[in-house]
Amino acid sequence: MASPTPSSENGKTDQSFSLSLTIYSHVKKGKGKTKEEKTTKMKELVFGVCTSTANYLSFLRNVLLKHNLRDSNISEACNYPFKYLLPKQRISDAIDVDDAADYNEMVKKIIEEKPSIVRVLVNKHKIEKALRAKHTRSGSDDLHEIIIVLSPDSKPKIPDQPTAGKF
Repeated sequence: MASPTPSSENGKTDQSFSLSLTIYSHVKKGKGKTKEEKTTKMKELVFGVCTSTANYLSFLRNVLLKHNLRDSNISEACNYPFKYLLPKQRISDAIDVDDAADYNEMVKKIIEEKPSIVRVLVNKHKIEKALRAKHTRSGSDDLHEIIIVLSPDSKPKIPDQPTAGKF
């Protein structure tokens, strides 16, 4: 594989990635017992990297799309962690990427070292957990509804007790 090359598009550097997605399935073993079996799916992705939050989110979406997973509204507040390895690194030396700042550090290292390929390790359980946590948080961050009742003389009154299910 060739070294990363600058792309004409906004100063991005094209980089080859080897994507490893770990997925889990339940397999029946005997009488009513199931065992969780782990498999890994490999894909390759050439992606233009640069140090920006938009590029980070685009990278996360492209990793999911490459493995035929829907992007599930990836955003700065809702993203998933992954690990990466440069050539000659062992899996035990994989570097965590949890947010845009970590991604920017990865990009700087890629531009500096110019590896032929970067291995990315993604765990489907962690993707699901991160997206599920976001949906749980978003429910509690919703604005609370305030009900104003108009009396016949048109003076607004606010009820003392919230209505059922409303806060």
